[in-house]
Amino acid sequence: MLPKLPRLRVKRHRDGSTSYWYDHGGKPRRWEALGKVETVARRRYDALVAASKPGAGTVDAMLAAAIAAMQGKVAAGTLLNYRGYRKHLAAVFRGSPTEITQADVLRYLRLCPRMTFRNEIGLLSLAFVHWMDQGLIEFNPCFGVRIKRKGSKRTRLLAPAEIDAIVAKADERLAVAIELGYATGLRIGDLCALRWADLAGIIQTEKTGARLELEPSDVLDALLARARSLQARVASLYVLCDRRGRRWNTGTLRKRWNAAAAAADVPDAHFHDLRAAGATEIKRRGGDPQEFLGHQDARTTLIYLRGLKISRVVPLARKA
Repeated sequence: MLPKLPRLRVKRHRDGSTSYWYDHGGKPRRWEALGKVETVARRRYDALVAASKPGAGTVDAMLAAAIAAMQGKVAAGTLLNYRGYRKHLAAVFRGSPTEITQADVLRYLRLCPRMTFRNEIGLLSLAFVHWMDQGLIEFNPCFGVRIKRKGSKRTRLLAPAEIDAIVAKADERLAVAIELGYATGLRIGDLCALRWADLAGIIQTEKTGARLELEPSDVLDALLARARSLQARVASLYVLCDRRGRRWNTGTLRKRWNAAAAAADVPDAHFHDLRAAGATEIKRRGGDPQEFLGHQDARTTLIYLRGLKISRVVPLARKA
């Protein structure tokens, strides 16, 4: 029998036979049959593993080394994004990093079909810098390359009526999640990971490591009471959970949000827009949106403030 190996899955059938499968992962998950004969399955498995490893001296190897060096230095969510960017970059830049020109980078920025094209080239630039520090290459072709193209900066502001419409199409569990997201400004990952014990202390956000404390208020107390009532039969360590008490993951919450937004006929609505809507309302009320969002840089907070640039014109008298 083959030993336990990463991505190897064994399926035993009722007739006593065994088949082997290679798990490529991804969404949707893709499986590849390796056969029922152990020696054949081993040979195919080794070939797939070898093909998945970046070749020495390639752009993919440079990206992999840079991402590995960032382990523990950046948030887990950022690393996850970087791994996705790496696949896109490696699919286009297949050769040696020394073969990439500034024209190639500019072409990628212009033709990339994803709105994360600047972030992807940003990762490529970080990888070049990492290898330059090690003396493996001498030039970063990403330096100085600029393009005037609308990127991933989001300007959508959910109106109160739109949020009300989505809540009206949501079940009680999703409605509580929406109201909590708006009231606290927490990111979707931090919201799903929020435990009852966290409410009595300091919450450390996953992405930036910022430390937040939710001050008691009538609004928060009412929302938490609704969340507790949903756990009357099955208690959970988490504020947001399913009927069995298991914490929600971000994919489940996004899926349910998207379904409610579609049913409410609210287009182009992201769950993350609740964070921007809350920060914008804080600003309108004269509060501090930077503290609300937990940003260290005020320039980052400005990205979330939407629909506030309204010029107020005072009629000017021609004569006093």
